[in-house]
Amino acid sequence: MQNHNQPINLSEILVGLKRSKVEWDMRKYRIDDLNKLIEQYKQEGIPLHDNNKISIDIIIQSHERQKEFREELIKSGVKKDNIIWAEDITSQLARKRKAVMSAGGDWAVDIVSHKLDNSTLFIPANSDYKASVGANTYYNLTNIREALRKIKSGEYYIEEWIRLEVQRNRIKVQSATSAVFIGERIRDDMSKQLVEFKGIIEKTTCSGMIIATPPGSTGWYDSVYYDRHKKSGAVPKTEQYAKFILTEPYPPGHDYKLKEGELRKGEEMIFTSLNDNVGQISIDSIRHYRFNRGTVARVRIADANLKVIRI
Repeated sequence: MQNHNQPINLSEILVGLKRSKVEWDMRKYRIDDLNKLIEQYKQEGIPLHDNNKISIDIIIQSHERQKEFREELIKSGVKKDNIIWAEDITSQLARKRKAVMSAGGDWAVDIVSHKLDNSTLFIPANSDYKASVGANTYYNLTNIREALRKIKSGEYYIEEWIRLEVQRNRIKVQSATSAVFIGERIRDDMSKQLVEFKGIIEKTTCSGMIIATPPGSTGWYDSVYYDRHKKSGAVPKTEQYAKFILTEPYPPGHDYKLKEGELRKGEEMIFTSLNDNVGQISIDSIRHYRFNRGTVARVRIADANLKVIRI
């Protein structure tokens, strides 16, 4: 493991921010005054103080912590003009940078990483470590200053995360950083698809299939796996294979051969839609593509890994 790499000028790092709830709601309600937003919250029945559920205090405190994180970035040497909303980062913008940071939780990790090729380094940060799990983030307010100092001096190494390449009717769509879901979009519709993998061809009836990368194995996939096995199915982020699992298979007790397993490099899963309503291919729960009857989806490990900065 190489612990010294090319120093990175902090003024050249591009940062993709997730909006705080305050910022999302100000945009939603077209309100530019915090006091007016608080009045809006009160009208919606959100309490001012309540430690057991969402409250106005908790919302405001999270907003302030996220502002503090941004201020720390600027103090450390990141240019204010290089801090933009995560959804505004494009592949063209990212391609011009040596490194790009996501600042939010796991949603920010996914949406920002979607814009990165295999030459751009990725810095996954959690802008509010108290309110956001950020399972796929390494940096937050407690360590970001030191992390940036080391990145500036080249005292870091590169960790590689696999991504999932997805094709719809032989046309590539957005690759996944965390997970692909294939099935009916509406939960109470039955997902039906023909699945082909490693010589097995099987018609499945269920609530859909999840294919998760190691970073994505701590989320939705793990919830399904834990419910079935009473233990975690998550794997370290640097593993070079994906895991898949069939959700709510029907009929109860039917032993599908492809109910769960591992997808490794060079292997491919093929799904032919038999869905009756609105089938979908969901990429990290961000991008969605139609998967109606007769549509064919192919999932494999992508050739290019995501390169993540570790200190």
